[in-house]
Amino acid sequence: MDIKKLKSIKITYLIIALAAGIALVVLSNGMPKSAPKERTVTESHKPPDTVDVERRLKEIIESIDGVSDADVFITYENSGVKNIATVTDETYAADDDKRTNSGKSQVVTVRDGSSETPFVEEEKLPQVRGVIISAKGVSDMSLNALITDAVASAMGVPVHRVKILSKD
Repeated sequence: MDIKKLKSIKITYLIIALAAGIALVVLSNGMPKSAPKERTVTESHKPPDTVDVERRLKEIIESIDGVSDADVFITYENSGVKNIATVTDETYAADDDKRTNSGKSQVVTVRDGSSETPFVEEEKLPQVRGVIISAKGVSDMSLNALITDAVASAMGVPVHRVKILSKD
């Protein structure tokens, strides 16, 4: 093949590909964007209730050899956060190439039988401030330290925010 003919073919394909890419960008910016479809949830995951956390921590402490009759009290910084999913209508104007927000926002819902509930995108547990535990059999300092470390690790708080009191 002639080298000049080969170069002209490559340049022709390059120009065609470039023109197609530009046409795609121009056409896609001029078309209004549709809102995302409503999400469906197949599995519901609920964070444990604060009472359940206290109950579970009490069970674990009472399962330690020599420890009994435990009471657990947890204080929290806040009550937790739930981020509800919303859909906002957005369109693109063809002439000025800028996003226009129509201001219409709609909560995404999940159908559960005959009722609908808001779809929670993210749920954060309440932040633990401190833990107080009173129990029988924790007067031994080494056992007291082990329980303090375990509770601090499990609850995500520093050890100075965990207090173990003996009922003996």
